[in-house]
Amino acid sequence: MTIVINGSGTVTGISVGGLPDNTVDNGTMADDAIGVAELSATGTASSSTFLRGDNAWAAPGGIANACQFRVTSNWNPSDSWTDITANWEVNDTAGYSTLGSAVTESSGIFSFPSTGFWYITFGGMADYNGSAVNWASLELQATINNSSYTALTLATAGIADGGSNTYTQLNGDAILDVTDTSNVKCKLRTETDADTTWHGATANNQTWITFIRLADT
Repeated sequence: MTIVINGSGTVTGISVGGLPDNTVDNGTMADDAIGVAELSATGTASSSTFLRGDNAWAAPGGIANACQFRVTSNWNPSDSWTDITANWEVNDTAGYSTLGSAVTESSGIFSFPSTGFWYITFGGMADYNGSAVNWASLELQATINNSSYTALTLATAGIADGGSNTYTQLNGDAILDVTDTSNVKCKLRTETDADTTWHGATANNQTWITFIRLADT
């Protein structure tokens, strides 16, 4: 086919793919010559999305999942390592709301609604029962195979023999990469070297755990 340069400045006779590589660059293309329809991207383009590096339209980043659980009553476990398996509830104090899909709990095992990098923060309040406690420990454990658990964070403090109502407050946090919601889970457990009461309540957080999804894995 003959290539014709028309008087109007247009060119006819060139088929798709007929130009050599690098013939057309940014400087030779008119503004708005390529629109959304010409881009080979997944998702939906709109005023509230952007084109990611993987050529997909997505909403701007932000926290989409956040939830919190607490233990509702006091308990006195054995001095050896003991999982906190009972009396968990979702925070229901006025002003709290779960954001997005929530983590679920069953017998003290927490399962995630979606993969991603999850920030976990936890705390527990304890007091002694008549004698000093050299250590009271609260530990966050996780599994990546829905079977064997390993420690992510250990928080430990002593409780002096200061009479009744002598307390300690333990806090810790961790980031867990949840790559598989069926296999990656977590739990809290306690250990002390002497008789200790751990505290829970239905009106406020005394022993608690919070989950916040940060980003895709």
